Amino acid sequence: MVEITEETKDSTLCRIRELIAQAETSKTPAMRLVDRYVSWYTPLILMLAGIVLFFTHDLSRAISMLVIACPCTILLSSPTALVAALGAAARLGVMVKSVAALESAARVDTVVFDKTGTLTTGKLALTDIVSIDGVSQEQLLAVAASIEQYSTHPVAKAIVGEAHKRNVALGTATEIEEKPGFGLRGKLDTGVVSAGRHEWCSADGTAAPATDSTASTVWVAHDNHLVGSLRLSDSVKPKAPAVLRELRSGAISHIVMLTGDRRPVAESVGNALGCAVKAEVLPEHKMTEVTKLREEGRVVAVVGDGVNDAPALAAGDVSIAMGAAGSDVAIHSASIVLMNDRLDRIPFVFTLARRVAWTIRQNLIFSVLYILVLLALSASGAIAPVLAVILHSLSSVFIVFNSARLLRVGEKIA
Repeated sequence: MVEITEETKDSTLCRIRELIAQAETSKTPAMRLVDRYVSWYTPLILMLAGIVLFFTHDLSRAISMLVIACPCTILLSSPTALVAALGAAARLGVMVKSVAALESAARVDTVVFDKTGTLTTGKLALTDIVSIDGVSQEQLLAVAASIEQYSTHPVAKAIVGEAHKRNVALGTATEIEEKPGFGLRGKLDTGVVSAGRHEWCSADGTAAPATDSTASTVWVAHDNHLVGSLRLSDSVKPKAPAVLRELRSGAISHIVMLTGDRRPVAESVGNALGCAVKAEVLPEHKMTEVTKLREEGRVVAVVGDGVNDAPALAAGDVSIAMGAAGSDVAIHSASIVLMNDRLDRIPFVFTLARRVAWTIRQNLIFSVLYILVLLALSASGAIAPVLAVILHSLSSVFIVFNSARLLRVGEKIA
């Protein structure tokens, strides 16, 4: 028996194909600059060839000039480099939605990371259940999971997973309300249950009992009265410290971690990674923090999971969504999409972007100098039309092979 869960057009493979097609139709600023001045190029070359023909009466010189001046190498400079870069990126599961993002990525000096699921594993484990007013741990877990089952947040998934592991029966909630960065609220048979931040749950002003400062705490309230808390822990991804060191060794001068977690929890992760930390930042305020960095003159790349980070991703010069396979929100909110959770793809993106920018610059410089030098030689009669055709073809081959070197970027981590 085969069960179809999605249509073909909604599959990850089709999304990848659409992303590649979208990237191939977009243009970088360098390509737009060439398009802007190309209308002046042909009249100028025709005028120069006409002048040479007028004074020398040598048709071969004029023909050689027209062949040499054919702007194939200039027009190939950017597209060949970008196609090779897209191929190298796709090999590592990196999908570039807009090639202009690669040009911006080459200038990035600041990277803003989300914490949960990006720098940490996102696989939270329930470490402690603290009940209040005689509520049993099983009852507390049951009401919390009954609400959290309607959320896709990693914290909610961890709580529901623990409830299933303990064979705790879950109730059906109605009137579900979810506020990003705060928590959920819903109505069960026994009353209204809230789960999330202390200020979200405790409308009656009940003070929050002391908790483990290094664990994330989800408070649970019944009819606006605190009945306990669930404590969860997350771990830093094994490769995260090395990846951040690699970023710093490149052109990245400033790395910031934005998170909605409490400051002690965030700082414990920040200390392990050696990066700046801004904690207790709500999703809508992450965008403000990114905007402030850009106003300081920084070129900012934002890295997140694309679910709660969509506003921040949209605010960055470059936005990178991680682990986006199957996530529509991530694919639509970011300019560069990682189809896996491999952090080592982040330095690769910036390395590839810098290599692309340098290769395009090489191609354009070579093309312009090549045309100018051979144009002068053609005007002097040193190059016959047949030789001009051969040299023109060789120049195009050089551009293609020079760009093809980008296919080898990332071979070590492939």
